[in-house]
Amino acid sequence: KWTGNNKLFSDSRSNIKPVSFPYQGPEHAFLDYAGVHAFDKSTTEMLLIETDSLVNQYMGRPWAAVQKSAKGDVSKALSIAFEQLTGRPAKNDELKSLVLLHEKAHRDFGAAAADHLTVQSLMLRPEVLFRSELGAEKADRFGRRYLAPAEMAEALGYAVDVAGPDKALIAAVAQCDPNDRAALAEIIRPFLKNDAMRDRLLRFAREYFEYSKAEEVFKDADRNAYHPTRMVDDADRFVLRILDEDRDVLRLWLTSSRYYVHGTFNYTGPKPAHIKWNNGYKDYHRNYNLQRKASTKILYGWTCLLASALAF
Repeated sequence: KWTGNNKLFSDSRSNIKPVSFPYQGPEHAFLDYAGVHAFDKSTTEMLLIETDSLVNQYMGRPWAAVQKSAKGDVSKALSIAFEQLTGRPAKNDELKSLVLLHEKAHRDFGAAAADHLTVQSLMLRPEVLFRSELGAEKADRFGRRYLAPAEMAEALGYAVDVAGPDKALIAAVAQCDPNDRAALAEIIRPFLKNDAMRDRLLRFAREYFEYSKAEEVFKDADRNAYHPTRMVDDADRFVLRILDEDRDVLRLWLTSSRYYVHGTFNYTGPKPAHIKWNNGYKDYHRNYNLQRKASTKILYGWTCLLASALAF
């Protein structure tokens, strides 16, 4: 889709580390609100299935690149994989335990199975499944403490990009004094202008208003050019236009009447493919129950769409 919605929950940088794992949480909650997530037996089973699928993907080109860099050195290969999947270098004892696991699996099951099993054990590490924020240094008199540099980089990185922090952000935060708010602002400001930040804000709007559930609410058959998914596309356009203008964003999301519908309302000719998919069907007015000869493209659709989604 033109809005880049396929990127809202995927990794824009083809990062090695998995973006997310299955979790459960209550209805009407933000999807990255860690305090409401819980892992039970069934979710753990899903994790094992999911990690097996992720390992199968990793054992293709990514693992081939790791092996090429390691030049046959198992310890070096596991060290590279550890840093790719966890975002930090392995400690000596961690690397030693992985090498021992690999050696045992190699004796019992062979080289390929040993590689697969060892990488899967990495993907099941708590720091891959969860994001810890334990802090560093001593707590103040209120019990508060600053995040460690790596924790701060993750918190900031995932706030601006679903793929998480890149190497530049990690390095910049590592050298920054956490008391220097101006320096932190300078570090993060360039990321706010990236397309990834725009996608993150669009995802926030979808979760905040839940308007993307319109596709589930309006269950009419897909006939007579009736496409509920286009209603969501229109809402995305509304959200992104206000984001791009960058003034009173939340207030305008709630109150603006400048809502545009993607359609060719007054077109009476044939419907070639480029008109169907680039400009909307000529009878697209049916999605919003509009009159065919409507001359305006401003309507109350945002309110209707939001109310319908919340009623779901």
